[in-house]
Amino acid sequence: MSGSQWYVRTKSGASGPYTSQQLKDFATKGKLPRQANISKQQDGPWTVAEKVRGLFPEEVLAEALAAEVLGEVADRTEVPDEEIRASDFIPDVVKKSSMSITSAVTNISKSIIAQVKEIETGLATRAESATATVNSLCADGQDPSFIEKMSLRLKELCTKTEQILYIAVQSKPIANFAPDSVVLTDRRFIIFRPKLLGRMSFVDCLWRDCKDVHVEENMIGATLALTGMNGHVEKLDYIPKAQARMIYRVAQEQEEIAFHTRRNMHMEELQASADKTVINQAIGTMPQQTSATIDPVAKLTQLKQLLDSGIIDKSEFDTKKAELLKLI
Repeated sequence: MSGSQWYVRTKSGASGPYTSQQLKDFATKGKLPRQANISKQQDGPWTVAEKVRGLFPEEVLAEALAAEVLGEVADRTEVPDEEIRASDFIPDVVKKSSMSITSAVTNISKSIIAQVKEIETGLATRAESATATVNSLCADGQDPSFIEKMSLRLKELCTKTEQILYIAVQSKPIANFAPDSVVLTDRRFIIFRPKLLGRMSFVDCLWRDCKDVHVEENMIGATLALTGMNGHVEKLDYIPKAQARMIYRVAQEQEEIAFHTRRNMHMEELQASADKTVINQAIGTMPQQTSATIDPVAKLTQLKQLLDSGIIDKSEFDTKKAELLKLI
């Protein structure tokens, strides 16, 4: 390191000039970071301070050799602190740490903002969906606030995949503060009856266990009657006529679906029983079934039960009956 003057680049510009000894004193006292830029000219070119041999005290060069290179050992004039300060420099470690922290905070902020926006979007979508559902269930004069409360209650009772098809609300001419209601889903028929102190009882019947839904229109409103396969009947009066008609329509559609479901289940059971006999015969575990091993009376009894329950029609019953009579 040679020359009579040096400049140090700081945040506010070039600082100096300083003698070689002054620069070394800065380095010895820790006022000059290793990554500081120094130059013999005020405008550069700049060199990293740690690359200048003999500038920092831990260099291998002897003090005498360093003094010779510096060329100005005799001049040890101190520079006022206000001309160059350690605070004028930001060490690379601090710079990198600051950049890392800033980057991390920025990424965390972006992530939080993205999550908040996603939550807001999800909530808005669910709110719109809930509003659309409530509106669709109020097409026949139902009270939206009551339908909204019922929808929240239904979430506690229905399965995740169960779909609400229609809600009818009782409308008594007097004292209609806590009306009964009927809810139809794609799985069942539910009657809600409010009790004292905010309690509520309900009766539900799966469509496969429902025998009939009957509607009788009166002078004021209509009366709904639900009959189960076991003969039990549940009634609900003062249902607005438009809502009662819609209940009947939806119920008829679900009863038809349930009828075909019951019929298919019975037919599959009969088919499975027949397939089992054929397979057992094929592997030799059972002798071939003959008229002696078939109980025609039992089979006729089963067929009669299927006919009475509506699983098969009269023509199917007659065909199967004729086949069994041939075995007698």
